[in-house]
Amino acid sequence: ALFKMLERSAYYNDCLEQYERELHAKAWERAQEQVKEQRALLDLQREQIRQQCEDDNQMVVRQLAELRHTSHQLMVAEQESQLLIEEEMRQKLKGYNEDSMRRLSDAMEMVQQANIRSQERKRRRSVRCMEIKDDAAKLLSALGEMVRLCKYPQYLAENASKLVEQNRQLLVKAVADLDHMIQSQSATKDKITQHHDAVSMVASSLGKIKVVVETANKKGEEELKLKQEQEQKEKQKLVEKKAKEDAKKAAVAASVAASSSLVGHYNNAITTVTDIKKKFDSLKTSDPQFYKSLRPKLLSCVNQTVNAISPSSRQHLLDKVQRLKSLLNGKVVTTMDRKVSTREHPMALEYCVNELAEKIVRQGETQVSCRPEAAFAVAAVIIAMATTYPQVLDLVVCHFHSTCPVLVPFYIPKTSDISEEVHKRMLGYKVVGGHLEDEDIYYKRISGFFRLYAAVIQYPVPKDIPHPYGPEHGWEWLANVLNADPVSGITATALLHFLEVAGHKLLECYGKQFIKMMNLLSNQYMAKIEAVTTSDQKASVVRLQMFIEKITKAGKMDKPTGYITVDLTRT
Repeated sequence: ALFKMLERSAYYNDCLEQYERELHAKAWERAQEQVKEQRALLDLQREQIRQQCEDDNQMVVRQLAELRHTSHQLMVAEQESQLLIEEEMRQKLKGYNEDSMRRLSDAMEMVQQANIRSQERKRRRSVRCMEIKDDAAKLLSALGEMVRLCKYPQYLAENASKLVEQNRQLLVKAVADLDHMIQSQSATKDKITQHHDAVSMVASSLGKIKVVVETANKKGEEELKLKQEQEQKEKQKLVEKKAKEDAKKAAVAASVAASSSLVGHYNNAITTVTDIKKKFDSLKTSDPQFYKSLRPKLLSCVNQTVNAISPSSRQHLLDKVQRLKSLLNGKVVTTMDRKVSTREHPMALEYCVNELAEKIVRQGETQVSCRPEAAFAVAAVIIAMATTYPQVLDLVVCHFHSTCPVLVPFYIPKTSDISEEVHKRMLGYKVVGGHLEDEDIYYKRISGFFRLYAAVIQYPVPKDIPHPYGPEHGWEWLANVLNADPVSGITATALLHFLEVAGHKLLECYGKQFIKMMNLLSNQYMAKIEAVTTSDQKASVVRLQMFIEKITKAGKMDKPTGYITVDLTRT
């Protein structure tokens, strides 16, 4: 059985080997067939590619031929287009040349006309320069003749020689400049106008110089005549000299008396204000009921009414005046929902009058210093109250003088036993935060006092009612200021603000006398102010000088800003 199994196994192995050989043979045959098929397919593809290449080559050849043909056509078209463009350009260029030639001809003609006009202008300007030069030469000759005619040059005014020299230099320069412009033909309209104005100004000043020369000659002749008379009458001269000395002594005595009078005014104001304050301070202990109960209501009524004063309308001001008069007449007045009357206490009326006067004066530093036009409304109320209650005006003046001594006018002198701080407090400086206020704040604050004081003086009243504090007080104050030595900063500030407000009224009342006083202020007193004024206070001096020069040149003054003429005297 094993042998059979081995034989069968060998048989099977042979069968398997035979089968494998057959499979290998079949696989080889199939592989040979596939290779043949692949080769046939490759040959077919090669043939197709060759055929496609031949077709592509033929198509490229055709396209190249078409491109050559198209390129030839484009070259021909381009040549034709170039010829057309060149022809068109030749036509346009021909038109442009003709137009350019025409424009060039027009431009040359315009330039020629402009040159002709320019030459004509230069000719006219040269003629004008020659005319002005002749005028300047004539003026220069006339100026020299005037100087030669002055027999007494020592009596010429201080600025006359300077004026003559300035005019001479101006004319010499004008002649030289005009001669140069004529030769170089560089004259312009502005330069001609400038030299014409300069020559005209010199021509206008010749009249003044002539008057100055005539005045100097006249004065010289008078002095010469006087000298001859004095030589002949030596005895009479000694008598006149003695009389002059006596007159000078009398003037000094009068000045001392006037100064003493001003000090008396200041001391009286200080005494009055101090006594009233002591009187009402004593009521704290003697009559605490008045001081704690009635006084606050009276004070509130006065303050509320005065603080509300503004130049809004006549009815508004009339309402404030009527309210204040009702209070002083003992009528019941309501303030802050509380009723009050001066009949409630014997001292109530006097207290209200003093508080009203002090509060109105304080409006100068609180309201008027910030809004200068408010001075006229407050002044209207003061005048209206003063016509009925003269004691109100008396206390207003006292508070003006005690609060701002310059309104006396009185400059409190600084002595060796008074410190700088105490002296400034006496002048009215306030202490803020333990220190004295700055000078700028001080001057701005007291400017309100000057403007309010001036507004009261100039305020118009009906002709049938005498002015309670009229322009004569302003004239007296101004004269006293000019008779006193100035103080740095204060004097210039006081004069400037006072004249800005009341100057027009003083000019209206005193006319030429006021102009003479302004000339005195400008020609003599300003030098004293400048001499004592420190460098940081020069601005107020310059403003005052310009203001005075404007008055003296114009001979008139406009009413100040905010000026009103409301009549509140009949309420």
